[in-house]
Amino acid sequence: MRQPYDSNEDEPVPLQRYTGIPNPPRTPAEKGRWQRFLETVLPWFAHKWELADRAADAQLDKLSADAELTRAQARLANAQADQEALKAVGMARDAEAKKIAETPIVPASSEEIAAAARKLAAKLEELAWRYGLRIEIRVDGGEPLALPAAREGEGLGE
Repeated sequence: MRQPYDSNEDEPVPLQRYTGIPNPPRTPAEKGRWQRFLETVLPWFAHKWELADRAADAQLDKLSADAELTRAQARLANAQADQEALKAVGMARDAEAKKIAETPIVPASSEEIAAAARKLAAKLEELAWRYGLRIEIRVDGGEPLALPAAREGEGLGE
C-alpha cells in the first residue's frame, strides 16, 4: 500500500478527505448496531463536553477571583500609603507646632516696630525708584499706602 508522500514516488498521492461514515449501514441489523453505537457515544461526548465547560467556567472563576484579590491588595496598599502619608503630615505639623512653642517670644516696643516699618518703607521706596515699580502697601485691607512712583525716564534698563 502506498503511503501519502512516499519517498519512492515522484508525485505525492493526494490525501482523501474523510466525509463521514465510510460504509453506511445497509441492513436493519447494521442500522441497529450503528444506532446503539451512537446512543452510547453521544452521551459520553456530551458528558465530556459538559466537563470541559465546567472546567473552563472554574478557570474563569479562578482568574476572576485572582484579579479581585489583586485589586483588593492594591486598595489595601494605597490605604496604607495614605495612612503613612497622613501620619507623616501629622508628625511634621506636630514638629512645627513644637518648634513654634519653643521659640521664645521677644517683646518689642512700639518704637522698634515703627523703626522697622520705616526701614522697610525706605527699602521698598528704593526698589520702586530703581526698577520703576509702583508699590502699594495695604494694612489690614484698608486704603493703600502708596509709595512714590519711579521717576520718569528711570527704571529697568534705562
